[in-house]
Amino acid sequence: MTKDHDAAIDPWRTGITSYDDTHIWFHGHDVTSLMKGASFTDCIFLHHRGRLPTADELAWAVEMLLDPEAGILHGSVLYLDAGGHRGIG
Repeated sequence: MTKDHDAAIDPWRTGITSYDDTHIWFHGHDVTSLMKGASFTDCIFLHHRGRLPTADELAWAVEMLLDPEAGILHGSVLYLDAGGHRGIG
């Protein structure tokens, strides 16, 4: 990317908050660090909410999946993306 492209980049849509010759920051987080330590779900959450999920939010999701009633979800996909996933229709 070059500075000439700044006018064409909409930070709200891309989540890229800054960049230089060696780094790109996505919602204030270094992309290299995200690639090393964040899950795909963390990054989707970051994109939609502008922050990484808290440990309590992740624990809630894991606890829900460990519940005996979670069997009803068999064959389903649980999107942990802060409501960012949109169905067709």
